[in-house]
Amino acid sequence: MNSKTLMSDTGPVVHYSLNSLDQSPPALHVLTNQQLTSLTTVSGTGFIQFTGSHAVTRWRADPTCDALGYFFYLRDLESGSIWSLGYQPICSRPDQYEVSHTAGTVDLHHVEHEIGARLEECIHPTLNTDLRRITLTNNSNQTRTIELTSYAEIVLQDSLADRGHPAFSKLFVETQSLGGEMLLAHRRPRGSNENTLFACHYLVDELSGSPPTEWETSRNNFIGRGRSLRNPIALVGANSLSGTEGSVLDPVFSLRKILLLAPGESAQVTFALSVASSRADLLNTAESLNNVNTVGEAFVHADNAAEECLKENGLSPTDLPQLQEITARRLLGLTDVRFSKDSTNPNGFSSTECSNNSSKFTGENQRMADYLTHLGIVGALTPIPALESIQARERGAMGGANRSRPSQIALGESQELLHFDNGIGGFSTDGREYVMRLRPLGDGTLQLPPLPWNNVISNQQIGFIASETGAGYTWAGNSRLNRLTPWQNDPVCDPHSETFYLRDQETGNYWSLTPGPIAEQTTHEVRHGWGYTTYHHTCEQLEQTVCQFVPCEDSVKITQICLTNHGDKPRHLSLYGYAQWDLSDGRPFDPHHTDTTLDPARQAIYATNARRLDYAEHTAFAAVVGSLNECYQTADRSEFIGVHRSVSDPQAIATGENLSGRYGANLDPCAAIQAIITIAPGETKEYAYLLGETSNRDQAQQLIDAYQSPAKVSKALSEVKSFWVDTLTAVQIETPAPAIDLVVNGWLPYQNLSCRFWGRSSSYQSGGAYGFRDQLQDSAALIHHWPELTREQILRNAAHQFVEGDVLHWWHPPQSSGIRTNFADDLLWLPLVASEYVQTTGDQSLWEEQVRFITSELVPPGEPEIFLTPQDSGRSGTVYEHCCLALDRGLTNGVNGLPLMGTGDWNDGMNRVGQQGRGESVWMGFFIDYILERMIPVCQQHGDTQRAVRYSDYRDQLRNALNDAGWDGSWYRRAYFDDGTPLGTAAADECRIDALVQAWAVMSGAAPKERAASAIAEADKRLVDEQAGIIRLLDPPFDKMKNDPGYIKGYLPGVRENGGQYTHGVLWLIRAIAEMGQGTRACQLLEMISPASHGNSPEVVDIYKAEPYVVAADVYGQPPHVGRSGWSWYTGSAGWMFRVAVESLLGIHLEEGNQLRIDPCISADWPECRVRYRLSDRKTVYEIHIQNPNKKERGVTSAVLDGTEVEVAANGALVPVERDGLVHNVVVIL
Repeated sequence: MNSKTLMSDTGPVVHYSLNSLDQSPPALHVLTNQQLTSLTTVSGTGFIQFTGSHAVTRWRADPTCDALGYFFYLRDLESGSIWSLGYQPICSRPDQYEVSHTAGTVDLHHVEHEIGARLEECIHPTLNTDLRRITLTNNSNQTRTIELTSYAEIVLQDSLADRGHPAFSKLFVETQSLGGEMLLAHRRPRGSNENTLFACHYLVDELSGSPPTEWETSRNNFIGRGRSLRNPIALVGANSLSGTEGSVLDPVFSLRKILLLAPGESAQVTFALSVASSRADLLNTAESLNNVNTVGEAFVHADNAAEECLKENGLSPTDLPQLQEITARRLLGLTDVRFSKDSTNPNGFSSTECSNNSSKFTGENQRMADYLTHLGIVGALTPIPALESIQARERGAMGGANRSRPSQIALGESQELLHFDNGIGGFSTDGREYVMRLRPLGDGTLQLPPLPWNNVISNQQIGFIASETGAGYTWAGNSRLNRLTPWQNDPVCDPHSETFYLRDQETGNYWSLTPGPIAEQTTHEVRHGWGYTTYHHTCEQLEQTVCQFVPCEDSVKITQICLTNHGDKPRHLSLYGYAQWDLSDGRPFDPHHTDTTLDPARQAIYATNARRLDYAEHTAFAAVVGSLNECYQTADRSEFIGVHRSVSDPQAIATGENLSGRYGANLDPCAAIQAIITIAPGETKEYAYLLGETSNRDQAQQLIDAYQSPAKVSKALSEVKSFWVDTLTAVQIETPAPAIDLVVNGWLPYQNLSCRFWGRSSSYQSGGAYGFRDQLQDSAALIHHWPELTREQILRNAAHQFVEGDVLHWWHPPQSSGIRTNFADDLLWLPLVASEYVQTTGDQSLWEEQVRFITSELVPPGEPEIFLTPQDSGRSGTVYEHCCLALDRGLTNGVNGLPLMGTGDWNDGMNRVGQQGRGESVWMGFFIDYILERMIPVCQQHGDTQRAVRYSDYRDQLRNALNDAGWDGSWYRRAYFDDGTPLGTAAADECRIDALVQAWAVMSGAAPKERAASAIAEADKRLVDEQAGIIRLLDPPFDKMKNDPGYIKGYLPGVRENGGQYTHGVLWLIRAIAEMGQGTRACQLLEMISPASHGNSPEVVDIYKAEPYVVAADVYGQPPHVGRSGWSWYTGSAGWMFRVAVESLLGIHLEEGNQLRIDPCISADWPECRVRYRLSDRKTVYEIHIQNPNKKERGVTSAVLDGTEVEVAANGALVPVERDGLVHNVVVIL
């Protein structure tokens, strides 16, 4: 490392110079009082954590970019110059930069723009507080006004949990400002035994007469959509910090102080960040640090306290240099591996020739490892081998390149008129594409939607996410356990794990082919389609079109690139494709386990990771195909990006040097491929980048060979488009509500199949697993498009039922590792969906299919769940036997005669209502009643008379209990706690009424007519918010209730199930309203919550924020976020919204596979509507025309099939169907 150790009066001092910024892994230092620990790198990145692994601030291990930490920005308010006190995050090259470490302090000196800045850091020896004392000195000859702004992302949770799902982690943190001088944050506990963690951020200074402190706690407000910490909106122009607090959804601490400095004058201010287990302790700590003398004493005693801490752990200050290196390498997952160059590949480093010098640890190194583990600094690798300092490879200049902007020519935007155009995008004429036009704003950025508007594209083997800027990630096999590139889960910055660039070899100009990460100042058109996304723009007289898709079957993502030269000179270009390898199974960052090799003949890079459990033998690959003469590659991300740079300014492209061909193990791995191309005037050339994974290298090579020609790529794209159009147009509707039509006619089933069923991932939630209840419901909605998938999922679920009758709540393929729980409802979805499938298709053979049972250890007494990998029990049974076993186990009784709730029913967040085994679920009662209505006849068909009688008797007593203990006077209660306290009662302050139980009271038919009407009327009155365009799941939200319902109470009020619109559940309320015959109201509500209705103007987009073409799982229901979308794409709402529209409103029911029962419940204001329904033979079509001349809501008076009248029953027209490949015409009159 570029460091030297000096001796001072206080002990050894490790000193780093400006050149130290160039090294990787970064030099760093750990400060601790053995409860609170701070890690700070030489560049200014790092983290604070409390009592082990509880992260206070967020950090991510990244040996190349290393761009996250607790930062300080400086801005000259006269000149507008902006820089950071540490090198990160602005990364402008300072005039002077020095960092010194003693045992207990960090001392950073930085000179830039004639302002001398000194940052001193220590951890208070006795108070859990990180102190950062900043001194600014004006070295110029004129008065300067300097704005000083702090920034730290607040976590307050186990760092691994936060890393696994940041967006979920953030939902539980609440912030507060005390008088604008102190910021507080605390994490609402999710578990009953979870300790709440509190933090505060405040200033200790002697400044008098300075302007009031500004503050911010919203990350979105600070950074700004599509920006980064290198150019946050909070530092643009005259923007002040907004003073946002409370339920901010993505919390930060930011304080701003303005300092007026005369020539030669200095000013000092101390930023404190304190942590405690209670609010009272936190405020007491802050009170103890209310003056600069106390702060000064802390710095004086910091070294002595730190040396004593080291001594207690068998270490001394002289161990600091080696301890720092061990820390860096531990956190970054690196080992002391030495490479010898392969004699046949001089640029390659063979992992088979690696040697680890220390198979045994010295006692000294073991003490260091134990010390770090004690502090909670645990990386991907433990224990830590003995190390020798390894000098980093030489790096290029790190400062931002002076990249000149390409000159633009405008070839004109598409003039296609868009449905529901909101200024950013709208639906194409046929509704099959969502088209965005991202226009330049004049400040170097593009007009982006408020949140990423994504496409989730997949087949049954592989998939990826594509945002409007080209960001996203790719997976193969399992979207959580086998990510080929990193999942970012950051809707604010939407960083790129994969991207494509062009560089003009003559001018040195470069840009990205998609709207990010390098936004060119020209209009970009983005089209999200079914199974593909295209990006199109023109700059530098080059028309550029990128189309990304996965073939119908192959495990490869294809990026098709089409370039047309509209100029009058040949263009000599470098075309780059870049992907950051992940190849992880969800464990901490460990890049050295990824081994890369090159295949120059195929212009390919291969990558493997032997630690990927089920995917250890698989080979990931990246390749470029097309007519290529000259290509270069690297598998070293540090070479391509450059230390402390980013995908917005990669070093390899900025310098223009050809990629070196570096590969092997122990790199920060990537796949970067550079193709040198020439395009003549008027010429169009096509290329394609392939990214995928196969079982072995031979298969990868075969797959690359299969797509060598542009014609093959184009054919695959054509097949994909045909497949999706053919599949998704099985049901088409036309109503007076285009907001319903646009999503039903393709987007909802596409969301259900591509994202929810095959991909099981989105930018907000990367699941990867099959949920027992989740994918069963999803498959049930696919029965109109692809009934074979419904059948397959029923069999798949049945194969994950234990011999005792319970089931895996969720499991990961391929080994079926998952959790066994005491959830009450999971197992009962199997008989429900199986019976509905047979009732719809007439496929009685399903009941006789033989399916295995699994076995494993039971859930330990007193525990809610257990994670395990089940075994085949050696026993099997028919699907009918599986369903009956589920019912036999699920038909329970509590003291009120209602089913036991266990550790949750459909609402997972109510996991502690019945955790002691006595709590009861009213909803479960209606749910079971609904299932028994369908399963009792099945039992009778199987001659299972005794069971049918037993189920009937249970159902009779259950209905009595539901209308006794379940009734609250005007609506139905939700549940009973273990102690007998009712939940969902008018007397309560929280959760008085819940939509779920009112809906199923009607859907089951168990509620008497008068009570059903009352329950629905009260739900409509209390839960529907027409002004906000939402339907709340329950109201008021949980917050202070004495009884603990579960982790739902940990959510901020109004978020997700806790009083927001949890769309899956409220769709059942609309279904119930339709079943009550209230067609006008049902149509109004479905149109109101359709995503298209939230995207028909700039004003509503600004509130709702998410994609208008797919449904969101939740919409927030409390200020300040009323009407804002939560997580989109990955939700069971897609399938249910489709079913409510087609089945509940338009009344289309296929029965026994040979009859369409048509029983519409529509708005009295709808004069007519149409349905095109294709049978499962994919040939026979029924064109259904529903006429409403009498302005009725429900009730068929007559029906005609191909000119012949058909029977009309009380429950609709009965239309016989034949699979004859013809088009049949049906007219139904209300």
